[in-house]
Amino acid sequence: MIAAMRYLVLVLAVSLLVPVAAQDFGMDPLLMPPAESAEVPKTSEAGSEPEAAAGGALQASAEDDRAEYLDDARWKVLRDVIEDRAPAWMIEDGALGVAYWQWISVLLFIFGAVVIDYSVQIVLRVAINRLLKEQGAHARRDELRKTLRPFGLTAGALFCLVTLNFLQFDGVVYAIAHGSLAIFTVLTGSVSAWRFIDLVGDVFARYAQNTSTRFDDVLIPLIRKTLKLFVLVLGFVYASTSLGLNPWPIAASLGLGGVAFAFAAKDTVENFFGSLAVLVDRPFDVGDWVVIDGQEGTIESVGFRSTRVRTFYNSQITIPNANLVRAAVDNYGRRRYRRWKTTMGLQYDTPPDKLLAFAEGARELVRQHPFTRKDYYQVWVNEFNASSIDVLLYMFFDVPDWSTELRERERLLVDLVRLADQVGVSFAFPTTTVHLKQDEGDPVYKQHERPKRITDRLAMLQGARAARSIISDQPWRETLPDPVDYGKNDLGLELDAAGNPIEPVETQVSDDPETASEDGVEVGEAGEDTEPRRETL
Repeated sequence: MIAAMRYLVLVLAVSLLVPVAAQDFGMDPLLMPPAESAEVPKTSEAGSEPEAAAGGALQASAEDDRAEYLDDARWKVLRDVIEDRAPAWMIEDGALGVAYWQWISVLLFIFGAVVIDYSVQIVLRVAINRLLKEQGAHARRDELRKTLRPFGLTAGALFCLVTLNFLQFDGVVYAIAHGSLAIFTVLTGSVSAWRFIDLVGDVFARYAQNTSTRFDDVLIPLIRKTLKLFVLVLGFVYASTSLGLNPWPIAASLGLGGVAFAFAAKDTVENFFGSLAVLVDRPFDVGDWVVIDGQEGTIESVGFRSTRVRTFYNSQITIPNANLVRAAVDNYGRRRYRRWKTTMGLQYDTPPDKLLAFAEGARELVRQHPFTRKDYYQVWVNEFNASSIDVLLYMFFDVPDWSTELRERERLLVDLVRLADQVGVSFAFPTTTVHLKQDEGDPVYKQHERPKRITDRLAMLQGARAARSIISDQPWRETLPDPVDYGKNDLGLELDAAGNPIEPVETQVSDDPETASEDGVEVGEAGEDTEPRRETL
């Protein structure tokens, strides 16, 4: 009963709006045609053309549709059957000049529209729930009902619009009823198409989230908005046609005003073409970390007018698409590798051999790490700092996102701490050395023996001799080393893609570094040779 009242109220409301709209366009649908033209002209057996109907454009359009159906023998047979078999009181005219049998038929048709409305909603609800269940998803009952309600209304309105010709209304009654139902059908159909686009758009949006490319994350919202705009234009055209109007002259009459409108909508047009440029050029995708004109954040959505960026403070920035065409976009999401540069400070009392051991160990960690770039990295003893000897670590992570980068950086840092512990080096921290000066009168003061002063030249010669003694036993003194090859480690071993030696080489390693020699022969305290231990790298 409530649904039937809803249909009746909607039809009556639109029926009141149709005459007002007709008068605004210079028509008077409530004006009855002359007596000689009130009846629908009949076509002769020779097929002569009917006389033109009088009245406004709305009534003329409705009468043309009515005449087409009146010419159909099926409607004549039905009306003849009702008039022959119905009681006499049902044939008499009631309110608005409509026979009682027609009023009874109106109630029956409204009841039929309600049945069709609920039937369509139930069928669609069952089908959609079954489809969502197969995909492992579900929808809220109230949201699904809100989405499917316009589909049922459209089906019921179409049923009433088709069966209206059976009632055989005359004159203005048919014009108002036909126009009201046509406009109501257009409105409900447009809302149904709008909801259907949202429903399908949500399905494709969830599908796009599971794909490897992000291009469809930008394309699907734009297609959804384009289809909605098309639905609005199509609904306007059908509504104008239902009122007996030609929408194209109306659009042409806006030509002069369209010039002023074009100037007012200049920014809107620029933003629209900016969105097309973003779609074609694809400087970023949804989810990318970007910096646009100093604004940093993650791309949240791309629309016709603007692009929304979610900052790291969880605020939202709206950037017009026209500005994106001229702006410099720094897309961190398109990085092939993620650079990491740090300095590890070791204590000044660290022996040189342990400095080299730690640096080579750090290079080996980079080579063996599964998420690092293997063809380029820099790990060297690099600088004397105020309180430490610095080892430079310059490398790249091959990871898809920031979370993975942080996780792998943590693993590498922990491995470096373990390496320092095994090699026997300690990380330095800022320290200060304080020297206390004592006076000569202090009993604790002791006269220190001053070192013998030498000439500058002799000091330079001593430094040169010390340097030559250091490098005299280095292998690169006679043969210059080759440039850095990232396919080999500093021991000269060929490495595969995983950083492992291609050909195992046996080396002799001593448990005591102080007794080890380069040729692998260990010398004990008594000067006797000991059996070397062999390890395979």
